[in-house]
Amino acid sequence: MATYNEQVIRSWRASGKLRIGSIKVVNNYVAGSNGQVEIQLFHSDAPGQVFGKWTITGGSEDVLALNGNPINIGSDWGIRVLFGNGVVSEIYAVGEVGEFVGNQHVVKASDIYEGHTHPAPGPEHEIRGGVGHTSMGGGWAEASATLYRDGRLIIQTHAVSEAPMSGTYGRVFVVGVDSKGRSIFVSTLFNMPTACSILDTCSSNRRRNFQQQIDPVIAKYAAKIDVYVEDADGGKSAREAILKIIIETWKTYNDLPPEVKAAIAAAAAAAAASG
Repeated sequence: MATYNEQVIRSWRASGKLRIGSIKVVNNYVAGSNGQVEIQLFHSDAPGQVFGKWTITGGSEDVLALNGNPINIGSDWGIRVLFGNGVVSEIYAVGEVGEFVGNQHVVKASDIYEGHTHPAPGPEHEIRGGVGHTSMGGGWAEASATLYRDGRLIIQTHAVSEAPMSGTYGRVFVVGVDSKGRSIFVSTLFNMPTACSILDTCSSNRRRNFQQQIDPVIAKYAAKIDVYVEDADGGKSAREAILKIIIETWKTYNDLPPEVKAAIAAAAAAAAASG
C-alpha cells in the first residue's frame, strides 16, 4: 500500500483502472459520538493541499457533497481520516482503500483504521534488543536489553579486557523504534563498569545490569529496541544525535495519538536536559 504522492497518481492514471464517481464514506469505526471522524480529500491535481473536509458521526454514512451537490472524484484522489481517539491515517489513493460499486467509491472508516494506521503493537509483554558489541582498549564490551510494556527497561552489560596494560571503558544506551522505523525514546547513557587490564588488581571481566522506567504510553508503541555500545566519547555524541532527531521531528508523527506525541516530546526534552 503506497502513501499518496505524485508517483501514485501517475500509476493510477496509467493503470487503466481509474474510475470516476461520487464517494460514500461508511463510518463503521465506532458508533456514537466517540466514533466521529473527519474526512479529508486531496485533489489529484494538487496532492499537497486539502480539497475539502467533512465530519461524519459514528455509525452513519454520508455521500460527500459541496453546496448540497455530491462531488465526483477519481480513484487517484487522496483521502485521509482523523479518528476520534486522535489517530490520524496516512493519505492514500481512494482506489486503494475503497471499492467502486454502482458508479460510486465506497470507503469504510474501519478498514482504514485497521489496515492503514499505526496503532500500538499487539499484546506482547516484552521486546528484546539484539546484542550491541564494540571492541576497545584491547578488549570488548557488549549489552542486550529487554523492554516491558509497562515501561521497565532492563539492560544487561558485559565488559572484558584482554590487554595487559589497558582497561575497557564502555557506555550503553537504548533507542526505542516504532513500526515505521522512527525513534520514539532514548534511554539514559549508562557507564558500564570498567574492565581493568589483566595486570591490574581489579577484575578484567565485569557484568552489570541497569534499569530505567520508560513512559508506558511510549513503551507500548515500540516495535523494536536498538542497543548502542560505544566508548565514552562515542556514546555521548551518538545519543545526542538521536535525541536531536526526535526533538526536531516528533511533530510530524501524525499517525500517533496526540498524547503519545506529547509523551515522546516530553521524554526527549528530559533526556536532553539530563545530558
